[in-house]
Amino acid sequence: MRADRSALGMLPTAAFQYGEPVCAASAFGWYVFPPAAFHVQWDGTAFVWTHDEGDMWQPLVSEHFPGLPERFDAAAPEDVRGFAPPFLSRVAQPGVLQIWSWLLVRTAPGWSVLVRPPANLPRSQHFEIYEGIIETDRWFSAVFANLRMIKANRPIAFDPTQPLVQCIGSAMSCRHAARASAAKTASCDTAGRATAVPVATLKRSCGRCRCCGCRNDFAKLAIPHPRWIAF
Repeated sequence: MRADRSALGMLPTAAFQYGEPVCAASAFGWYVFPPAAFHVQWDGTAFVWTHDEGDMWQPLVSEHFPGLPERFDAAAPEDVRGFAPPFLSRVAQPGVLQIWSWLLVRTAPGWSVLVRPPANLPRSQHFEIYEGIIETDRWFSAVFANLRMIKANRPIAFDPTQPLVQCIGSAMSCRHAARASAAKTASCDTAGRATAVPVATLKRSCGRCRCCGCRNDFAKLAIPHPRWIAF
């Protein structure tokens, strides 16, 4: 669903009424939710999970929903059959959990999707969400959330009615321009002293968004609407 200007009612009344910057940030993008209700617990080394309110906990390595691989192969293009993403999986890094939202997204050429924590919503005290940019114009674009656990030995509930991440359109040209500006800013002369970069260089605009110094209004930025496919 589209992100909400009031951050699902979490913004103070004065901020919602008078604070256009905070409202614009809250509404920028789309909310993505967990695909089902479940609990996860991390003991500092391994994960266990349950989908039945804690009646039966199971070790977690990689989990598919029952029947999902078959449904995925029946609906997916031939070149990606057999690659159904797992619903839950642990990754190589300790304490990191990956959740697939059951969503796939495809964007127009030159546009990617930034996956980040929901803007201006209260954060969990049990985990942090990694931010990442998925090149959804060319990649097999499943939308994942990668979580780094903070607290151990506590059940963590995931609610399908509460946003897990927020997805935002990102123009590749803006990222390239920002990367070029950062490289110029960090350049050094032969004596090892930092070389000053003219202000005009830092404010060079790509003409599409603010992420590289543009002054365009977000309201005028035409972001192609992603095509969401849910299995």
